[in-house]
Amino acid sequence: MSTKKNILSSAQELFFKKGIRNVTLDEIASKLKISKKTIYDHFENKDEIVFELVKSHLKHHKEVIEKLIEKSDNIIEETLSIVQCSSEMMNHINPILFEDLQTLYPKAWNYLEEFKKTFIMETLIKGLEKGQKQGLIRKDVNIKLMAYLRLLQINLLFQTNILNEFDITFNELQNQLTKQFLYSITTEKGRKILEKYTQ
Repeated sequence: MSTKKNILSSAQELFFKKGIRNVTLDEIASKLKISKKTIYDHFENKDEIVFELVKSHLKHHKEVIEKLIEKSDNIIEETLSIVQCSSEMMNHINPILFEDLQTLYPKAWNYLEEFKKTFIMETLIKGLEKGQKQGLIRKDVNIKLMAYLRLLQINLLFQTNILNEFDITFNELQNQLTKQFLYSITTEKGRKILEKYTQ
């Protein structure tokens, strides 16, 4: 692994554990047993490290989601598989990381927001359309509106104040929101499949 990749890998490990603001370049250098100057040889500053990590992480996340969609038989399985994948990922991330991103690293945060508005939104719309064709999503459902509402639910997951206010974990919140969403738009056939997956 190259020095640049090592720096990104170590920075990610520390950011996931402690959040971003609590990690210094000195700490990253110490973990790798290199000088801070070596980090500056590859990155202009901490902002650049954060941005590169967000880009890399979202690229990987996109590939994983696309594979899960390809393997899923229906919209219910697709949605629950993505939720499970997201939960497994978040088990390794301190939720404060997203608060740090939003308040301190606007370039990286805006990149994440754009990813949600484009790839995630498009994925939601395609999934719901497929669900209607499969007879699992009600025909009277406004696809674009429901995709937008689902995106708002996803945005809630990135707000640490929600987790604190309701004393709930990321996984619990995500499961509650997902069940509420799916039960509100599925047909009787869809609900039977949903109950089979969630029992």
